Amino acid sequence: MIKLLIVLITLLSLSSVNAELRLLSFPGETIKLMLDVDQEVQLNFEKPLSSIGIPTDIKNNIKTQLIDSRIWIKATKAFKPTRVLVKSLKGEISVFSLSASPNQQKAQEYPIKYNIVSERRQAYKSSSSGSSSSDS
Repeated sequence: MIKLLIVLITLLSLSSVNAELRLLSFPGETIKLMLDVDQEVQLNFEKPLSSIGIPTDIKNNIKTQLIDSRIWIKATKAFKPTRVLVKSLKGEISVFSLSASPNQQKAQEYPIKYNIVSERRQAYKSSSSGSSSSDS
């Protein structure tokens, strides 16, 4: 069984300050995202969003801003993995497991950008010919 795939593809060179990364999201799977304290992250979704649900346990440790299909997140203090829900305008839910730890390096001037791409799982079809699951 395939667990959540987090595929990071650097769209710019590794030396670039503002590289864009891709997170593949499967329905029903949690997206794990580790933040560095004081490093801003920008999450770009495919569809417009309506809300982000931040648990009260971490509200004082994180700053967020939601505009259309983008969310900016900046951890101000370290915190353990916590479930955060992001809801689209159509009611679709993305579940994140966010955590933050102290950054050992100086934070980048620009946000780290992640493109959230929803992937649909397709059932694998039998390769044998003549098999059918429907009756006429």
